[in-house]
Amino acid sequence: MVWDSERVDIRGFRGGPEEDPDEESSNCMPPTLRAPKRPRFESDEISRLTWKAKWVDDRIEQLAQELRDANGRHVELRSIVNRMETDITQLTARVQEEEHWAEISEGRLIELEELVASVFEEEEEEEVPAQDADADSDADSTIEDA
Repeated sequence: MVWDSERVDIRGFRGGPEEDPDEESSNCMPPTLRAPKRPRFESDEISRLTWKAKWVDDRIEQLAQELRDANGRHVELRSIVNRMETDITQLTARVQEEEHWAEISEGRLIELEELVASVFEEEEEEEVPAQDADADSDADSTIEDA
């Protein structure tokens, strides 16, 4: 048994010298009454420490599980970020390719507009002399009819 720093007087229990209360001795101190505290047994201490150890183990396991969960979320988020970076790179390449094709198409459209404009101008130039010739012939016929 482990006693809490408290000494218990057990002389009366083991047959030690008994004091006569009627006898007054000048060399003896009066008896003091000390109630012993409940002794702490090793089993109480062991059970308390065992409970604390189990609680600490449970807490460590809980924190370890939280860490594993956080690591899992980190891996998942990193995977998502990597996929997003890949998608952004691919989309950027597609946009650049589309811009390139748009520039080519715009250049072709400008060339076609210029071609149509030049063809239209040529047709107008051809129609103008023909109309002048028709106007001359109409003027001649009007004069001749008169």
